[in-house]
Amino acid sequence: MKLQLLAGIFFATVCYTTADQEKTCPENEEYKTCGTACPPTCQNKSPQICTDNCVIGCFCKKGYVREAPGGRCVPESCENVPVCGKNEVFSTCATACPKTCDDSEPKICPLVCLTGCVCKDNYVRESKGGKCVPEVACKKECGENEIYNECGSLCPGTCSQPVKVCEKKCVKGCFCKEGYILDDKTRKCVKRDECPKRS
Repeated sequence: MKLQLLAGIFFATVCYTTADQEKTCPENEEYKTCGTACPPTCQNKSPQICTDNCVIGCFCKKGYVREAPGGRCVPESCENVPVCGKNEVFSTCATACPKTCDDSEPKICPLVCLTGCVCKDNYVRESKGGKCVPEVACKKECGENEIYNECGSLCPGTCSQPVKVCEKKCVKGCFCKEGYILDDKTRKCVKRDECPKRS
């Protein structure tokens, strides 16, 4: 009987402590057992489309909104939060190497979080001007006798080496048109018969 009583007290203490820990929230937040799945943010203070499902957790107190999805709660005036441009959203943990029209897949990038405005999903920065544009709208400007290819060769042929042994891997970029080849010296696409004669 004493053992059952001790077990009951232990269980009640553990349950009470766990429930109490769940209710501890950061500054300007409060614990709710039925909060919204779409909390307001500085960028979207009145989310229009949202599920009716209850979410348990910490939510901004009245008069506060999230500075960005998952960010801290700030006064709903959002005075110290930057106003982002068209097709941008504010982020508390953005990449240091955002995608651009010229570089849609940055290769090496430090793993750091930056705070600021970033392009919305499926948008990238223009190379000139820096506006966020749909990724599909990036202008693929290539030189004379070149075409843009989503899956070009990693080692395109040149006048001195028309056929190269190379890893079979797709590379996005500008490549010589059909019937043209890269001149090693000028780095321009020329007709094969215009290649400098080898001695």
